[in-house]
Amino acid sequence: MNTQEVKTVGCRKAWVAFVAASFCLLIYVMACVTSPPGWSPDSSKIAVLVSPPGDEPEMFAMFTYDIRTGEHVLLDEIKADGVLSAPAWSPDGKWIAYYRVEPSPSEQVSPSSEPNAAVSIGEQAQKTPEDKPDRSAPSTPAEQPFSEENQMLPSFMFELAEEQLEDKNDVKTFDVKLVIATPDGKERETLQVMKWVGDNDEGRKSMVFFRPTWSPDCKRLFYVRALEEAGYTASIDIATGTTYAHLLGATSNPVVSPDGKWAASYLQDGDTLVVSGTDGSVCKYFKLDLEIGGDGPPILDFTFWSPDSRKILVMDKDLALRGIDIASGQTELYKDPDANSIAYPVISSTDKKLYYLGGFRSDEEAHPPQTISLKRMDLQTKRTRTIFTFRLPEIDDDDGGGLFSISPNGKIVLLRTIIKDESGEGKSALIFWDGKTQKIVKTDRWLLKPLYGDSNLIFEEKLIGKWRGEDDLITIAKGTQEKTYKLTWVEEDKEHHAVANLVRLKGMTFLGVFLDESLVEAGSHLLPDVFMRVAQIEPKLTLQAIEYNELAEVLEKAAESIRPEDIGAENISEFERVK
Repeated sequence: MNTQEVKTVGCRKAWVAFVAASFCLLIYVMACVTSPPGWSPDSSKIAVLVSPPGDEPEMFAMFTYDIRTGEHVLLDEIKADGVLSAPAWSPDGKWIAYYRVEPSPSEQVSPSSEPNAAVSIGEQAQKTPEDKPDRSAPSTPAEQPFSEENQMLPSFMFELAEEQLEDKNDVKTFDVKLVIATPDGKERETLQVMKWVGDNDEGRKSMVFFRPTWSPDCKRLFYVRALEEAGYTASIDIATGTTYAHLLGATSNPVVSPDGKWAASYLQDGDTLVVSGTDGSVCKYFKLDLEIGGDGPPILDFTFWSPDSRKILVMDKDLALRGIDIASGQTELYKDPDANSIAYPVISSTDKKLYYLGGFRSDEEAHPPQTISLKRMDLQTKRTRTIFTFRLPEIDDDDGGGLFSISPNGKIVLLRTIIKDESGEGKSALIFWDGKTQKIVKTDRWLLKPLYGDSNLIFEEKLIGKWRGEDDLITIAKGTQEKTYKLTWVEEDKEHHAVANLVRLKGMTFLGVFLDESLVEAGSHLLPDVFMRVAQIEPKLTLQAIEYNELAEVLEKAAESIRPEDIGAENISEFERVK
């Protein structure tokens, strides 16, 4: 790799198109598979963005998940065409930061009619919808899009931005909020509301890849800002609300050094690395002989600093790792002689060593099950060690494959992916490995609101037995847990199993059926996969299938009790008892 420090920043080529609007993955795949999780500093929890199945999901939700207890807590949710970004956990573990795009953003604003309300690219803070105290400094006057005391980019760059906007009769914009929330979901505050200039649909969809970056001392939050033909990194002082513009770039996630003195990004071409002092003292450009930008956010996200803040490490498209000395421009290759790649690298917060996946392959020849190793490298001696090895389960490449992540302490590997349940339906899942066990957590059910509580559970002995229908033979037995049933049936010469609750809701009785026997999961015993109305048990067992959303609507509309006509007469099956 050849690096060359650019001696001057006075070049109009510094203004480049923001890369975020070019991503073209399906929004469900992005949110459920490739939106990166945020790890708590002690590696005990994650914050993760979840959306329901479908090409155009009706909502996004952000949760924290406790790996040991299985408890998940809702932090925020947004419906319709709103979007939440990937989360970023603060180094002290007290806050989680993310971007929020409301469902009804501004569509088009003309600079000539509203010159400052829509296209001002100065940093402004506003009150939050939760009516929390506004900790930010007074807004910059409208006639001055930038405050000189906060300006850390050359003035000609601002002038170029204004020229671009003046040439547009109609400028599309959307609002982006910079939000922080406590991990327990009890507090949430909007620090900043920004106008982003660009295509609404593509720009907003790409937000699931974005996430802010905390300073090591947790006093500042770094974030990106998009214009139609430019983008830059800025930061906000959490205590005072003072904002700074730092450097141009196209990286969706700012890269801040461990000592807090440097910030880094890429230009649109993906081959030019920009390193700037966070105090505005110096700005360096490095030209790289690497193909980085074309492969999108997963590669761009794996640019990070050495523990001593002297080198910035860059991952190229071939999963090779290079270190660039920001003082001299010299580069160093980090390579594992026993592995074909260094994938998903992270610097451990405990021993400051490099942890990564060895044996990972993403090409067409890499058919599962793959054997992958969590490995460790000493950056000084380059000695490597295998921590543990695991086998990758069957995953559906049509749904984006998946995204790995390694915990800050280097002891846990997480895979976000789509796996198929017993019925063959794809479910979004988190798969954890710690070298001893594998833990699979399905997250689609987190988005459901319980339609009943423990007080609604009943048990009827008459349901137990064998029941023959027109095409099926179903066995219903007592479940292993209190007030549960176990269902067994044969379909296409394959035996299937499920568990169920019997519940009484507004005068009707329903079987809440769990197809993957997930009653043991924390909080899941009130969230079945499908409901079956039990119209009668004797002399024949009469069941009527009803979807979760349909039943939720019926329950909401019914004042006191549900009538048969509220559900209709479809999907009814009869079974006779086998003696």
